[in-house]
Amino acid sequence: MSMYDYVIVGAGSAGCVLAARLSEDPDVRVALIEAGGPDTAQEIHVPAAFPQLFKSELDWDLDSDPEPGIGGRRTYLPRGKVFGGSSSINAVIYIRGIAPTTTDGRRPGRPAGVTPTYSRTSDARRTTSAARTSTTGSADH
Repeated sequence: MSMYDYVIVGAGSAGCVLAARLSEDPDVRVALIEAGGPDTAQEIHVPAAFPQLFKSELDWDLDSDPEPGIGGRRTYLPRGKVFGGSSSINAVIYIRGIAPTTTDGRRPGRPAGVTPTYSRTSDARRTTSAARTSTTGSADH
């Protein structure tokens, strides 16, 4: 039987980043478990094809609870059941978040030292023009 220091359930964006970071230590054994399979479906890698992934074997096909703001109706919540999780079924859309609003690089309420760690999660380069995002998350200019 294999023994692990960490077991991560879910190979979505957060699970993969966590597993990668923990695995940087060669003395640590990490198991990453995913209910779905690898992200080999062509529709995952062709942004225009992403609607074909909805309600497929790569989607958990969930609905919300009744929402009071829309007359008690439920809404469809596409959630990826594949390596990469929901990020694999979202048309390769990448959103980094808003820029810090304080002069020292911190967002209000964010402790000092968090911004460099936050920035490590992305290899996107800042640009003044609209950037297209590739499948690797790098900005193409």
